[in-house]
Parts: sequence; C-alpha cells; structure tokens
Amino acid sequence: MLSALRSLLLLVALASSAFAEEAQTAISTKQVENLSHQVNSGISAAIRFMRISLKPRLDGKIVLIDAGHGGQDAGACRLGIREKDITLRLAKQLKQVFEERGATVYLTRHTDKDLELEQICQIVDKIKPHVFLSLHVNSSPGQETKVSGLQTFFRTDHSRMLAHTVHSSVVGRGICEDRRVFSGHLWVLRSPTVPSLLIESGYINCRFDRKRLLDSRYRLKLCDGIADGVTLYWQKKGFLRKKRP
Repeated sequence: MLSALRSLLLLVALASSAFAEEAQTAISTKQVENLSHQVNSGISAAIRFMRISLKPRLDGKIVLIDAGHGGQDAGACRLGIREKDITLRLAKQLKQVFEERGATVYLTRHTDKDLELEQICQIVDKIKPHVFLSLHVNSSPGQETKVSGLQTFFRTDHSRMLAHTVHSSVVGRGICEDRRVFSGHLWVLRSPTVPSLLIESGYINCRFDRKRLLDSRYRLKLCDGIADGVTLYWQKKGFLRKKRP
C-alpha cells in the first residue's frame, strides 16, 4: 500500500513538473505510462490483500492440485495451444491463491512431464489431502465451436457437495457459462476418502474460452472462484470458522 502511494505521489510530482517546464521536460510518455502501470498494479495488489484478509483462513488444510496431462501427453490442442500448458499455468495460480489463505498446497507436477493416472492416484494416497482438484480444458467435436463454459465432474458421493459448491462458486460470478456438474467413473477421482473433483475450465476449440484461458487475469478469477467454493464447502461441513479469527 505504501509503495503504491509513493508511486502515485511521484507520478503527480513528475506530471506537475512536466506541465511547469513543458519545453524542457525530461519525462517521456512511456515513463509516465510505466509509472501509471506501477500505481495501478500497486493499488490492485493492496485491494487484493485487503480482500484476502477478510476471508476465512485455511491454515492446516492440505490441497492437492493436478495439472492435467503433461510431457508427451499434450491433451486437447487447437491452433498451437495445448491443454497441458494451460492447466499448468492454472494450477500454479490456484496454488498461490490457496497459499495466500494459509493452506498447504501440493502440485502433482511443476513442470512439463508425463504422469500416468496410477501415479497421480498414488500421490493422492501418499499426501492424503483434504481435497484433490484435477484441472483440465475441455474440447468438443469439430475444429471450432461456440460451446463455452465450465464443467465439473465427481465420482463418489462424498465428493458431491464439494462439486456442486465449487461449481456454483465459479459460475455464480458470471464469468463463464454453466455446463453443469456430472458424476462419472473417472479413474483419477477414485479415492474413497478424499473429496475429489475434475474441473473442465473451458473449451480449447472455442475462440472465446481459448482467449480467456490464456489471460492470467481471467485465470485468477477462476482460481478465486474455486478457492471460495472449497472454503464454503469446508464451512458447510463445519471444518472452518465462518469469520476470520
């Protein structure tokens, strides 16, 4: 907050000097634009910090995030854009969002590497997280589609509430279309004890979704929605206080 204020004051001072000595100004338009960007970034960071401070703390909670596909398995692809790259970026952002709230977060992969489904399941069994989230990008038949939106899958009954709560948290923000929640016998969600979801974050062969998923600001909105949904789920189960202590 102080850094943003200092940048703002500096910008005002420089602008005043520029007007006073227009003929001899040492400030370029680019410098002013850069300072303006720094001010806006600082203010945004301060606002985000204040919002996070008002949310319930997740200290002691363990979250395992799977960035779908990887290595030789690129997943769905369109126009040179690969599912495995989007899921890894999304997973890293989601990790940061949960950590900001105090949770301990593990990723099944940090780099572009192959992981068999059985290996992922073994990681779940080893870490024993409080929730497991597998992130993917959807694709529909054909080269290009207008089908857009978020789809969420669960396998076992003990994951049903988590699925509906997280899904509603994201689509309720009005940032994406609602492609509903489904149950399915997905191998990666087989844990009988760990609430687990597979989230299809959008359609790679939809121009609208593809563009948004490449935008870190949009991915952050998705991550906030997912984290808020998981937090609300824990509150419903009585695992968290409703207000920050």
